[in-house]
Amino acid sequence: MSFVPPSHAGPTLTAFALLGLFGLVWGLVSLGMLWRARAFTKLQAHDDALLLERAKWPLSPGPSRVIHGTVEALGEAVAIEIDIVQKVANYTNKNIKSHDWTETSRRATTHPFQLVRDDGRTVRVEPNDDVLVIEPLEKSYPDDRPMERVRSAVVRSGDEIYVCGDLFDAAPASAYRGGATFVLRPPRRGRLIVATEMLRDRYRTRIRSLRGFGIASLIVFAILHLSFTMPIVALMFGTHETATITDMRQWTTRSKNAFVPHYEITATAKDGARVYGEVEHETYASARYDMEVPIRRAGTWTCLGDDPTVHLAVLPFATVLMFLLGALAGAHYKGQAPWYDQAKLVEPGGAEHWSETRLTSGRGRPIDPGAD
Repeated sequence: MSFVPPSHAGPTLTAFALLGLFGLVWGLVSLGMLWRARAFTKLQAHDDALLLERAKWPLSPGPSRVIHGTVEALGEAVAIEIDIVQKVANYTNKNIKSHDWTETSRRATTHPFQLVRDDGRTVRVEPNDDVLVIEPLEKSYPDDRPMERVRSAVVRSGDEIYVCGDLFDAAPASAYRGGATFVLRPPRRGRLIVATEMLRDRYRTRIRSLRGFGIASLIVFAILHLSFTMPIVALMFGTHETATITDMRQWTTRSKNAFVPHYEITATAKDGARVYGEVEHETYASARYDMEVPIRRAGTWTCLGDDPTVHLAVLPFATVLMFLLGALAGAHYKGQAPWYDQAKLVEPGGAEHWSETRLTSGRGRPIDPGAD
């Protein structure tokens, strides 16, 4: 005689879903986001401390050297310029208008420059086009390029920066302006790093995203398991008892196209506690008054039969909730990387469609860079 209620998962599926899928998997993923946030925090602090520490080393040839100083461009307007061209796209979804800017091309222009240290010594820096520039982006709207804008990272004379690369002795025959006796070049493996901002903020937005969604996921996880899993687990480890059937009733409810019958059995334990539950028709038809049936008890939680079960509706609800949280967390995290860590820069432009004021001939009035 089975006491699994109608529309309930069986005991095996109940245990697998609540303890395995929604317990172990969901819990590990939530804790994984928090662990990842902690790892980023430590990495960020380590990179920042390493940059500051190595910048204090005396000048000597070797790999992974950090030079801190002021940029002095050599006959060029700028030392390094990264230009990212973005095109605007307008969207309308359920009468809600918006637009975003998507990268269409990226170009790096680099020139050798000198870095003047605080002690007055000069180091020549020879960047290549694969240089990693850690700096906020500027914004411009060229008049002759409607529906496009340019996001730029520019290293100019007078900028105070940190540069990380491989340091070499300058060739004796070379006479660099300013008396530079060392040359800093990209490492054999890796990229030359030029940081006009400190590295302490490199992972800041990603840390915030992981931490926020990790905590939110754990809160939803706790609510779900306090509501459904805790009673199931308590009953799994509860006491086996028997109770006597003292009441049986049936009724019908109406669905969209038919009447649905329901059957319920109430049993009374030896201490007078009443346990009731809905059962299938076969179980109801086999039951008799004064018949002893198995029950499970754990404090105030009780159930008919030997195994507690959960309603089938809980499983798709929890599954959708878990994957929705995961999708939102992944999408949000993906957009939190700074521009220099993104292969393709996509930025939301805000509400409403983009209204272009530039003419295709380039004679339109300039757009205020702070407008979007």
